Amino acid sequence: MTRRRPSPAWPVGVAVAVLLAGCSAPKEGERRFRYAEAVEVPAEVTERDQLAALLAGYANRNRLAYHDTSPRTQRVSNGHQTLDLRIDRPLTNGRLWPEIEVSAVGNEAVLVTFAEPLDRGIAQDSANGRAELIGELQRRWPETTPVPLLPEGGVPQQQDLRRTSEGLRIDPASAAKYRLPPDSPLLAH
Repeated sequence: MTRRRPSPAWPVGVAVAVLLAGCSAPKEGERRFRYAEAVEVPAEVTERDQLAALLAGYANRNRLAYHDTSPRTQRVSNGHQTLDLRIDRPLTNGRLWPEIEVSAVGNEAVLVTFAEPLDRGIAQDSANGRAELIGELQRRWPETTPVPLLPEGGVPQQQDLRRTSEGLRIDPASAAKYRLPPDSPLLAH
């Protein structure tokens, strides 16, 4: 199964991921897409070039493939999605895998998602790289905030998130949408 980039905006892409995450449990031996981590980066539109340069540098240092399809995405989304970047990691079989996806809608914060590797041979490199990149993002944009992951590995929709003293949490009014119990630590209280 080929995984697609969240498009035209992260709410739409996240909705697809939520639907995928909400599907029935995978059968034995079946591979299933999950996010390993996600962060929201408060990079202003005027700082997007700096963000792209940081990501391109990270990809170059780690021999990963960097793709910026922002101009095309802006055209096909009528300017709604303003950022569309991807970093691919080689799998053990040499094929490229879209590990990191970066998107933003208008002037909103940038969503950076990290896919959980389906190839266990790259799991440690992926985890180390994720920690390195998040550290770089937090040094440059200290307000970078983790986005809660749903139990099935999906990312909640942006409009369902609330800022709390503990970081981003899901609005309790949206708990049923994600099949979360009222006492879930993912909910804002």
